[in-house]
Amino acid sequence: MAVFGLLLLLVLSAAVAAPSAASVLPRQLQSRASASDIFKVKGGLLVKNGKQTSCGLGILDNMAALISADCLDFVNGKVDLSLHYEAFVDAGYDGATGRYMVQNITVHPSYDSKTKANNIALIEYNRGSKVLWYNYNAVGPGNWDGYVYVQRYLSDIDGMAWATPKVYSQGSGDLACLQLSTVYKGNSKGFACSSGLVPAPSSSLGTSCNVPYQMVYATFSGTYVYQAGFFSHVVLEDGKDLCKYSRQRSYFTLISDYLAFANSVLDRTVYYYNKDNTTKPQSDPEYAMTKPSTTVVSVVMLSGNMYPKQPSTPSPTSALLSRTSTSTSPTSNPPSEEQQESNSGLSKRSIAIVAACSAVGSLLLAVGVFFLVRWWRGHLKRTRDPYKETAAQEILANDLGGASMPGGGGNLRSMTEIVDMAYAMPPPPAYPANEPQVLVVEEAQSPNSLVSNEYPNEKS
Repeated sequence: MAVFGLLLLLVLSAAVAAPSAASVLPRQLQSRASASDIFKVKGGLLVKNGKQTSCGLGILDNMAALISADCLDFVNGKVDLSLHYEAFVDAGYDGATGRYMVQNITVHPSYDSKTKANNIALIEYNRGSKVLWYNYNAVGPGNWDGYVYVQRYLSDIDGMAWATPKVYSQGSGDLACLQLSTVYKGNSKGFACSSGLVPAPSSSLGTSCNVPYQMVYATFSGTYVYQAGFFSHVVLEDGKDLCKYSRQRSYFTLISDYLAFANSVLDRTVYYYNKDNTTKPQSDPEYAMTKPSTTVVSVVMLSGNMYPKQPSTPSPTSALLSRTSTSTSPTSNPPSEEQQESNSGLSKRSIAIVAACSAVGSLLLAVGVFFLVRWWRGHLKRTRDPYKETAAQEILANDLGGASMPGGGGNLRSMTEIVDMAYAMPPPPAYPANEPQVLVVEEAQSPNSLVSNEYPNEKS
């Protein structure tokens, strides 16, 4: 009996000590790195036609960012530039937010929308400015202490108000990451993989399902956080959406392999951080992932904007684009035959009246012009003074504000030129630089200031 009691006691002790299923799941970020660490890194979101998307920006500096190519719209294999793309940048370490119209988009030449290999594009904004600040990008994932996944959200687009980011900590990928995605299996060092999802930040975004996080950051020494990658796609097993499935994994494209691509497009320095001061990102601007030759059955792949159903909210600046829009009116019964005949007859009578009035009006106008010309010619013969005429023309030119006399080389521009100038004018910089940047690609190394506990994402 005593032996039986001892065995029962041991079994109960083991049950209490064994971790539950919940305890081995990824935990919310705790003391190792807090949300305040994320606040110090400049982050952003893509806004399309005034609508907030779930697409996070891998911000390189105050003029460029990397983003999932699936967040863009394509027509005949090219980016649809008729859409109004904006880059919103949060406060970061300096407290200055930004809203910039995207002025140029470069999609990676090896982007494959089917497999999600090289699912990356470079967007440029605030062009014509100078580099005022920049983010360091983590390289050498084998040396990272941990992964931090982040969701950002604009609580007010017009007021550029940002909600508190949601933060999630998890280790590296697991076996399910390999089983659900063949592109990950062949390029595991180019992706981060997570099982974590987060509720959509607002019901107005059109989805009640959980959604993937937008960005992934690498942690070092327990406190330092560096930008690492952005959401590429999510794979579902036995499901069609993120509301119901048996398994899912989210995949994030790591930025480090594409820094050379960004550098070649921008022709300026991009910055990175490595833990051991020896690891460097690959240097081939044409680097491309290996495309998988096989697919996984019974899975669904989702990518791009996870907020697809929200109502359109035109931004204040979208009116400048002069786009046409379509609208639908409430349905009604078709008109009867009598109404159709009545409407048709009224249209014919209206056309006849307008034609008659136009003919009479044209005749009267011609007669009036004829007599006016004869009177003016006689008036000129009696009163014309070439010196006064020239002076009057000069006064008229001055009143027009920029018009010039023929051959005078004035500064009158066509409407097309004026519109182009308006779009070429970049928004004001986030804040003035303390000192000019020295942009030398060979010196784009990790900062030594980390030793002195200076936060490495601040201005140099």
